Amino acid sequence: KLNLHIEGVQTIAEHHEQQVLLLRMLQEVVHNCVKHTNASQIDISVQHAPQRLYIQLKDNHTAKKDDQKGIGMGLPALEARAQMLKASYHYEYEKHTLFWIQMTDSAG
Repeated sequence: KLNLHIEGVQTIAEHHEQQVLLLRMLQEVVHNCVKHTNASQIDISVQHAPQRLYIQLKDNHTAKKDDQKGIGMGLPALEARAQMLKASYHYEYEKHTLFWIQMTDSAG
């Protein structure tokens, strides 16, 4: 189940390149939730305040699947995309998946 909450958003990012980078980051985290955990629900919240965009993703997993064979390409790709966006982000997945990204309108 996927829940999406959007608040104060008219456009996710000003430039198409920013939109694609944000989409790819969310896509990677959702993919990891589905592939590597037993999550049955994912909640995504998008909040836009003056000159700030905040996106949070959280799931309800209680266990990780035992299919991980070291660090894949997903985490380094998240880091690279965040740098391109000049955004800050946080990603944890031990007890549950929690991912957030924050960027200012002047990023990019």
